[in-house]
Amino acid sequence: MSTCEKCWEDAHHGPYADVPANYARLMKERKSNPCTPEQQAGPEAGECSGCGGKTLHQYTGECMAGCQVMNIELTALLAKCRTISHEVEAKAEKTRKVVRHSDDELMSIIAGHKFEEIERDMVRLDTALAEAEHFLAATTEPKGE
Repeated sequence: MSTCEKCWEDAHHGPYADVPANYARLMKERKSNPCTPEQQAGPEAGECSGCGGKTLHQYTGECMAGCQVMNIELTALLAKCRTISHEVEAKAEKTRKVVRHSDDELMSIIAGHKFEEIERDMVRLDTALAEAEHFLAATTEPKGE
């Protein structure tokens, strides 16, 4: 989770030099009236392509307005992975049929090697897909208050 850049800057001012303590105090004081997403993102914030605001945190790139652009892009990537996975599985099934029905020993060996290659690709793709789905689930869980 990104810090509020306005509160962090304000924490550097005041009677104490203990910035983390000042920041924690400011966060409590401002809880009922928080800084705007633009203030939270900082003066060097980027523009979010999802909501159009200057709300991309200047250090982390997180949209402080809660925009889910990254999750939208990740969802599209997952769909692409699923499509590739289905295409590779279809190719693997064709190779299986060649291996099963081939009388030619050389063709059977070549198909067998191709099938092993396809299986390795499927494992890699399935692993990447599982990791992406895990990441997506973790980033879309409601955040506790």
